[in-house]
Amino acid sequence: MVDDAHIEDIAIIAMSPLADPVVEEIYKNESVAGLAAESFISAVLSECGERFGTVVELAPQKRQTRLGSRGCYIDVLAKSDTGKLVAQEIQLYFDPSILQRNLLEASHLYVSGARKGTTAIKMASEMPNISAINIFGHINNCRKDNVELLQPIHFVYDKEPREVALKQFAAFNIQLPHFPKAAEDYSNPLYCWCKLLYEMHFNKKLPKEVFDMEPRIREFTENNAGAAQFISRYGEVTASPDVQQAYQDWILADFREMSIIQGARMEGIEQGLIEAARRMLKKGRSIETIMEDIGLTKEQLDSLQ
Repeated sequence: MVDDAHIEDIAIIAMSPLADPVVEEIYKNESVAGLAAESFISAVLSECGERFGTVVELAPQKRQTRLGSRGCYIDVLAKSDTGKLVAQEIQLYFDPSILQRNLLEASHLYVSGARKGTTAIKMASEMPNISAINIFGHINNCRKDNVELLQPIHFVYDKEPREVALKQFAAFNIQLPHFPKAAEDYSNPLYCWCKLLYEMHFNKKLPKEVFDMEPRIREFTENNAGAAQFISRYGEVTASPDVQQAYQDWILADFREMSIIQGARMEGIEQGLIEAARRMLKKGRSIETIMEDIGLTKEQLDSLQ
């Protein structure tokens, strides 16, 4: 348990680039972080032979579905080279409802076209490509023994031939905690992005510390306009007193939520031990034996008799 007095000390160290208040401020709109978003998303899509476009709009969103489950994601609207809309959602923590949300978005556009009398074939061709990129969260049945940096996730028909069912929807799973297992490749922009984010988030390093440790990351940011914009925005954002206060509040809320969850778990464990001790007492086991086997105190066992 970390009390309030230590929160300010914790916040002095490098702010996580994946912390909600930092993400919100860095990517507050496309005019200040459009290049950074384009660079990262392009690095992801290029791994699968796909191309991105130009960011039209950025919209960071906070989400908390339950206690201890907070996260931030970024809605990105872009135009492809051909002028077609491309909707991307960059998630820090995986949210299973993303498919429902994005299919709903696509269906609204489809219905709108239908009301105008557009043919089904034309509507299908004009539907936006929608992609989800999961950076940080855990997705069940992914990774395991797979050490690839990126895992594309496709939805396919159950019956043969197992073709892609939703060609305009795709998901890309990175899961940054598994980054150290990936093969080193500093010629790959996505590897460089993940290396930078991993060191800053998990090892609490400032960008300069990452650059000093690995000059190839410095070279990457100097030659990549999006990465350079990200580093510049990170410096501006983390120097802001308002963001520093928001970051402290965010850390404090996180500790409090985790303490509540941990307390509930411990209470459940203790209740389970008490029930086990009660059954052992009914069977005539001695208090000394139960104390040794279960770990409860004599006072706790005396209260059960």
